[in-house]
Amino acid sequence: MKLFCFAHAGGTAASFGSLIKRVDGCALVPVERSGHGTRLAEPLLESMKDYVQDAIKQMDAALDEPFGLLGHSMGAWQAYEVAAALYRMGLPRPAVLVVSGNTRPRTVPKLDMTEPVSDQAFLESVRGYTSIPVEILHRPELRSVFFEPLRSDFSVLDRYVCCEEIVLECPIISLYGSVDPLTASGDADWSSLTADRCEEYTFVGDHFFFYENEKVPRYLASRLNERESMVC
Repeated sequence: MKLFCFAHAGGTAASFGSLIKRVDGCALVPVERSGHGTRLAEPLLESMKDYVQDAIKQMDAALDEPFGLLGHSMGAWQAYEVAAALYRMGLPRPAVLVVSGNTRPRTVPKLDMTEPVSDQAFLESVRGYTSIPVEILHRPELRSVFFEPLRSDFSVLDRYVCCEEIVLECPIISLYGSVDPLTASGDADWSSLTADRCEEYTFVGDHFFFYENEKVPRYLASRLNERESMVC
């Protein structure tokens, strides 16, 4: 199965590099955000809606065969919004949605919308939610490569609200880290967003368990290959 992948805040298509050849039977296709990674020369976008439309343009020519959507952290919300947009637009729909390291989409505005003023205050506020070493983020010559996309993504997340919940017809697989502070509250239930089944699995690890836990690619391969045999 082809699996379009969406990275965490500040992440790039390269974030999935260690997984691309390790999920047997699946073709992982990372979707690069504008202003990130290989598209660094392009502008950063201002909203989740903008990134969703941009993603669909990249995916459009490859929607003629069974596919799934996968997103980690910020990417989980983006993957869901891409699925919802495909439903609304009457385009081919995903066979499965895999969400990792995030709660279900926010349906009310974030209460605290005060952004940290200084770079240092911002970095302190996102400690534990970025895979980029702090010393890299502080290097002026790398600011446009790492820091600016990261801060822009968190600004997009702060403003994001899911305005229309679409109940998907495909199953949702939700993955969690055992000590991930983002999902520790337990308010992560995605089951009401699908008319199919919702499977949950918790792996040992923190917010970046998805990239680091050796069991993740094997689990994905087993679940996704089973799903592909049902839709082909």
